[in-house]
Amino acid sequence: MFVVKQKYKVKKVFNVSVCIVCLLFAAIACKEDPGLIGLDVQPEDEILNTDHFDSTTVEAYSAVHDSLITSNVSVNMLGYMNDPVFGETQAGIYTQFRLSSFNANFGDNVQVDSLVLTLTYSGYYGDTLNAFRLRAYELTDKLIENTNYYTLSSLNYDNVNLTEDNNLYITPRPNTKQDTSASPYYFRVKLKNDFAKSKFIDAPSSVYANDAAFLDYFKGLYLKADAMTGNGCMISCNMTVSGLTLYYSNSLAKNQQYIYRLNESTLHFGAVDHFNYAGATSHLRDQLNGNHTSASDILYLQAGAGVKVVLGFPYLKSTFNDQQVVIHRASLIINCMEDASSDYPPAGALNLTYTDPLTNLGNLLPDFYLGSDYFGGTYNQTKKEYRFHITQYIQNLVNGRGSNYSVNILINPSATRLSRLMIYGPRPSLAADIDKRLRLEIYYTIINK
Repeated sequence: MFVVKQKYKVKKVFNVSVCIVCLLFAAIACKEDPGLIGLDVQPEDEILNTDHFDSTTVEAYSAVHDSLITSNVSVNMLGYMNDPVFGETQAGIYTQFRLSSFNANFGDNVQVDSLVLTLTYSGYYGDTLNAFRLRAYELTDKLIENTNYYTLSSLNYDNVNLTEDNNLYITPRPNTKQDTSASPYYFRVKLKNDFAKSKFIDAPSSVYANDAAFLDYFKGLYLKADAMTGNGCMISCNMTVSGLTLYYSNSLAKNQQYIYRLNESTLHFGAVDHFNYAGATSHLRDQLNGNHTSASDILYLQAGAGVKVVLGFPYLKSTFNDQQVVIHRASLIINCMEDASSDYPPAGALNLTYTDPLTNLGNLLPDFYLGSDYFGGTYNQTKKEYRFHITQYIQNLVNGRGSNYSVNILINPSATRLSRLMIYGPRPSLAADIDKRLRLEIYYTIINK
């Protein structure tokens, strides 16, 4: 592992009264909240009676993110991107449909007018001036209740494209480089009429008896976004307000319709393929393959079970030589290289977790439970930084009450929307970038010095 070592520096702010500090330490120990002394009464840059340093050794590198569960979320990603830094990413959706009413009767002399898939979306990433090609396939595998499906999961499907236009290109709205995640949009895709007639109109009446019978008969669709020219984009589809509508006429009336629903009970999941980052930049590929030389300068993050940053503080505990220490504030500061006006604006928020090596499960830091206003992680556009307060976590490490697990920096959210980020590493090679380095800033008091 590549280790970035930094010279230990201490900035003396004020001498403290031993008696006062001891009383404070005792009060904190009783409350089991040693990371919050004075945080509600002292300004960020004027914490009194403390020492301060921001030069502890930080180990950091980019790594492939674990697969994420996408079957328990209402939003799934759909699209295709060819990112100049991260390479290609493809996102598709596997979904079933349910009946809007039981025992449907389409009448006599039925003619199919159209079968239309409507997908509602809010939010996108990339350049919507570049369309992506959409295809739809009938599933031959059934989605199973109470089963977790992940970004790497897949189901078998028939290889006949069902879209009426075999070269259907979707151009998301609005055609702008500014995200409008608060404003919903939708697109409509016509599927083949002969499929609608044979699959839905000519189906045995027993198929419409209940949802279970229908789901055994029609297992659903796989929506696949294919490669296109340009950099492309990714949209976030709201699967609970979308659906499949059959428009038909019979001997009694024209312009009738029947809806196959997508709602809260419908099973669906999103699958994401990053193609092993074959088209990524060499520095990113090197880090993902275990060569962390470039990690001192630049680190990479990508949502969609893409790339995370793994970091640790290997010498933090020994820095204090087993002295009694009160950590008043510990802040992880992450500086962004991205330009907000680009096709790839910085992620709105990041998150921190740690992985327990015994269970291999991700866990939230204790500071997370103090609320987002304290914990932080949102993007500061003015400073071009993300800042986390991880006082409790660092206090536990210094006191030996917590294991020194590696911390993961993740884009938030990661499963429902694609975004990416490049940040400064712990020791940039350019002197002008030193102040932008990934660092841990600590305000503390040593009790027994």
